[in-house]
Amino acid sequence: MAMMGRMRRRRLATRAITNTMRMLRAYANRSMVLAMVFGVIALSSFAFAVYVRLQPPTVIRVDSEGEAAIVGGTPAPGHTRGLTFTASAADAAPTDVESKAVVRRFLDHYLNYTPGDG
Repeated sequence: MAMMGRMRRRRLATRAITNTMRMLRAYANRSMVLAMVFGVIALSSFAFAVYVRLQPPTVIRVDSEGEAAIVGGTPAPGHTRGLTFTASAADAAPTDVESKAVVRRFLDHYLNYTPGDG
């Protein structure tokens, strides 16, 4: 009788240890999958940072007349190194309607301002 009780206790202890080992193995597998996913994310982020860092910087020089030209960097295929603008400095001044609209918008926000608006 005592022998049967010992065997039964040993079997129950073995079952508990086996269940614990299965849970630990599952946690380990889950941790490995997460580690691999985060490793791929880290490596891709590092590769993107290296790619951005290795590109030559784009340098734009603006002369006294307001003309801009790209000095450094590589131009895209089919594009020239110079920048083209459709508007000149004389056309940049706002019209009367645009000026009134800006003033009206400013006054509308200023007069309706409350500290809670942020």
